[in-house]
Amino acid sequence: MRHNFIDIEDFSAHELSELAVRAEFLKNTDLSSPIFMENKNKILALIFLENSTRTRISFEIAAKKLGLTVIGFDSEKSSLEKGESIKDTVLTLKALGVNAIVLRASSASSINQVAKWIQIPVINAGNAMRSHPTQAIGDFITIREAIKDRKFVDAGIASPDEFSKLKIGIVGDIIHSRVARSLGELFEKFGASTYLIGPRELLPRYDIGFPVKMITDDFGDCIQDLDIIIALRIQLERLREPFLVNPINYRDRYGITKSLMADAKPTALVMHPGPQVRDLEIDSDIVDSDCSLILKQVENSIYARMAVLSTALNIDIEGVMRK
Repeated sequence: MRHNFIDIEDFSAHELSELAVRAEFLKNTDLSSPIFMENKNKILALIFLENSTRTRISFEIAAKKLGLTVIGFDSEKSSLEKGESIKDTVLTLKALGVNAIVLRASSASSINQVAKWIQIPVINAGNAMRSHPTQAIGDFITIREAIKDRKFVDAGIASPDEFSKLKIGIVGDIIHSRVARSLGELFEKFGASTYLIGPRELLPRYDIGFPVKMITDDFGDCIQDLDIIIALRIQLERLREPFLVNPINYRDRYGITKSLMADAKPTALVMHPGPQVRDLEIDSDIVDSDCSLILKQVENSIYARMAVLSTALNIDIEGVMRK
């Protein structure tokens, strides 16, 4: 498997399944193995040029569980603030002995450019509105776990091999969501049906890059069909005209509420990549209910990122798996 991890579309379904299996193994293994102790001389730099809580901390925990040395990078206190280019910054980090870089960028092309400039692994931690592949892998693992826990038996889905039978709705601010794009690309590779739901102003008006079963501004068109509902945050910071989204109207039409879930399948599950705004995008009662996989998503993001990092850095997880 290649070492850079930039877009879901760069990988085959087989490669993505291998990453999921690796992550699931890491979740259930003893991380005190000497293999992990040998990694302290491998240095990972975390460069976040946009704000992050979950992704940054998740990557840091993942790296430390693998035994890596982690270097945090505060862009506001770096030479970037003095006018240094991102090219010179990453070349300097490589010259200092950094073995891999995790990068969140505000420009859709930045991460691909960085990967061309330096001959060390580059992992995408969120690329403007384009992609968020490690989030998608974590969510993929969470859905696989739900299938194994027999959450979808009534829908005729009893094994991850039957992923293609799933009907998954993504609701909210689709046009600004890097998560929606990466999830859609992943669902396409495994044959699941993707539905996009939201206000017309927040739905794509162009080819989004993956096949869609339905695009609608009316949740009632598909709520009864969905096995999984993935709510998204309204990205007010990216909206040119935030007043176009009325919070009361949004909650009534697109919020994941008890009344909405009453019309859903009894087995339907709810996800959110975070950060969620309770009682707008999703009601507190739903977040804290048995149908919510949100905290599982957070937990599994660590093991997804461990899988990606260990692959990128050639850490012999297979040796542990064989024992």
